[in-house]
Amino acid sequence: MALAMYQSALLVEADSDGGVLGSRYGEWLDESAPGLSVLLAAVYAYEGLAAVDDQLPRLPGGARAVLIPPDAEGALGPVQRLVEDLADLRRALAGQTVVLDVGRVRPGSSSLMLAQQADALIAVVKPEIESLDCLMARLPVLIEQVPRFVVVVRGQGPYAVPDIRAALAQRARTRIAVIGVPDDARGVQALIRGKAGWSWMGGGSASLRHSAGVLAMLLNKPAPEAAW
Repeated sequence: MALAMYQSALLVEADSDGGVLGSRYGEWLDESAPGLSVLLAAVYAYEGLAAVDDQLPRLPGGARAVLIPPDAEGALGPVQRLVEDLADLRRALAGQTVVLDVGRVRPGSSSLMLAQQADALIAVVKPEIESLDCLMARLPVLIEQVPRFVVVVRGQGPYAVPDIRAALAQRARTRIAVIGVPDDARGVQALIRGKAGWSWMGGGSASLRHSAGVLAMLLNKPAPEAAW
């Protein structure tokens, strides 16, 4: 999602179980660069993003990244502080697109508390029983506590997107936007290596095109009819 917004986006790791960008993009990212704790400290000191922006690592596609430690022990503190300070961070970053990777959204978790404060939540699932059962179990909490969310179904499986959309609507007793995206492993690897071209809603990799489509759905209310 952050790459689909190109250089205007800031990708912030906010999964209390630990970050993954360091291992996924390790060849490009300087792990000594300012992380989430440093960013929040700058916001707290009224210095804002400008104080650390030049030092933030960039993903191969150009998006800036804010990392957290890869283990839960190191990540928990910064993520809990983000929950408390997200409103201040949003004010400091007004006008910029911020993508939070919150990991699994569990009841009572830091991830849910962040989702409650966000403009929207993108819930990514596979069209398989284990993944869908998990979403179904948490759906009432998401509907009640998250202001807006879109379900993204990644790849193909036993259940088609229209069937998933119908099952979610029946469970939620309201319409939920659901969109399918390809499980584009080759395209993702190209993005990681920085070899995939970028284009808004056309050209480039399938991953970028579909990510741009999800963003367009979020930025243009209501969601297009095809998503319902």
